[in-house]
Amino acid sequence: MKNATNISPSEWNLWVKNIKGQIRSAQLKAAVKVNTELLHLYWSLGEQIVEKQKNSQLGRQVPGYAQRRTAGRIPQYVGVLAEKP
Repeated sequence: MKNATNISPSEWNLWVKNIKGQIRSAQLKAAVKVNTELLHLYWSLGEQIVEKQKNSQLGRQVPGYAQRRTAGRIPQYVGVLAEKP
């Protein structure tokens, strides 16, 4: 086995390039999984909002009402339920 001083520059560069590729691949896989989970969450929330709109006296006001009731409780998601202009 070669020690660090016996590794040629081309071997070293290839090894580092391989590591970078592995890291990038893992990052992309993680991002896809996170986005998939968030998509499922948002779809579920949308279904829940539609159901609340059908069965509530608030009707179309449900998203705004939910946004006001949750404001500050989930600070990293401020405005998620807010209606778009």
